Amino acid sequence: MLIFIFFTSLFALNPVDFSMSNKSHVILDTYFNELSDYRYSLITRYEKTRPNQFFVDAKVSNSTILTASFFDPPQHPKSININENIIVINQGKVYHYKYSTPSNITVMPTKIDLTSPIEVIGEQFVVCVGGSISIFQSNGQVENKTDIECGEYLSHGHDIFAIKKGIETRLYKIPQLNIIYSYSINNTSPTAYHDPMVLNIFDVAYTAITSNNIIEVRSPNDYKSVEYLNIPFYHPNDVLFNSSQTNILQTYGSIIVIGLFGHDNGSGAVEMYYDNYAVLHKHHIRFTKIGRISIGEHYDFKGYTTTLDGEEVLVGGMYSNINDHPYGIDIRNSLKKYCNQNDCTCPNGYYLNEDTWKCYVVIDIGSIIIIQLISVLIFIASMILLVIIYRGWALASPAIPPLITPSWLTFGFNEEAPVHTQIEEALTITNASDTLMEC
Repeated sequence: MLIFIFFTSLFALNPVDFSMSNKSHVILDTYFNELSDYRYSLITRYEKTRPNQFFVDAKVSNSTILTASFFDPPQHPKSININENIIVINQGKVYHYKYSTPSNITVMPTKIDLTSPIEVIGEQFVVCVGGSISIFQSNGQVENKTDIECGEYLSHGHDIFAIKKGIETRLYKIPQLNIIYSYSINNTSPTAYHDPMVLNIFDVAYTAITSNNIIEVRSPNDYKSVEYLNIPFYHPNDVLFNSSQTNILQTYGSIIVIGLFGHDNGSGAVEMYYDNYAVLHKHHIRFTKIGRISIGEHYDFKGYTTTLDGEEVLVGGMYSNINDHPYGIDIRNSLKKYCNQNDCTCPNGYYLNEDTWKCYVVIDIGSIIIIQLISVLIFIASMILLVIIYRGWALASPAIPPLITPSWLTFGFNEEAPVHTQIEEALTITNASDTLMEC
């Protein structure tokens, strides 16, 4: 009975069929490595007129795009970069090249699973081989073959690596890859089995449940607790699409970018939210909506893949042409309120302490100077006050040392005292505090 329910839910979903649109260019995958020293984004695409070939663009700027061609029918190809190294996977093959020499492509000897995802962890990448996690160096050499069961989605945050298979997500501590927690999402959703999951830079886990128009949010302070972000993946009367192998959840710092590729009968859209998790001690609102991009027509599937590179949102789906890079939407003005230039890890006005991995308030130079001036003025005023108090006390007290004249001392003689004779007399002096001083 359970098997019957599963297949009923699976076949109730509509496949994403790009032939339903009369547009010829398809953006299949987008990627940006925010931790890389090399700042360029990757756009994986193909043209309907050339079904046995796909392309990967390394977009350094609008005027500098380096394109690699792959003579292989695209079956959910994905690309990532580790600094200057670009890794592309498609139909179980792994390709490697340097972004500056896109014509010099090598095919790695390792065969990976046909539906393997790919994720970057530092200077390494992770794929599925024989149903298990395998870790490779950026040059393609095997680093570690594990017995950890793989899944449909892989994601790396800061200290956590996540694997989603079906409705279950497992969280592992890195680099040891020790499992620390696992959770399952609502299996009554017809899309939940294939809906994506992603971690952000603070190890917050986001899991989409597209049929229910929500994203489950679990935070590292307590992964057992769930918060929900309401997202209009579908209108009430929209058909449901299979989200398998899509790239509709991506993060950039504390921003989550969400592709609504099935929204409005496949017209699609993209929404962006700022997650205030890192500064919840200062903010009462967890999520702040940054904006929405709606540029699609029916069956354009805009948001089939989506990525933020700090300046542009890259929106996947169908396009008539790509000569003017219509898939890149400039949102720098929208980010000014939330980010520190193109750094969106901490909110505007905060900075990231990399030792504690927490956000702290930025004190600008002007404020520091003012604080120092105030401190100096307080010190000077304190010194003046102490001098005034001391002078007042001193003037109210007898002279110190006391003045003693010979006329006060008789040594017991009414007239002249004898010479060459040792004589003594006791003397008591009382100061302003009535403390006796014996001489």
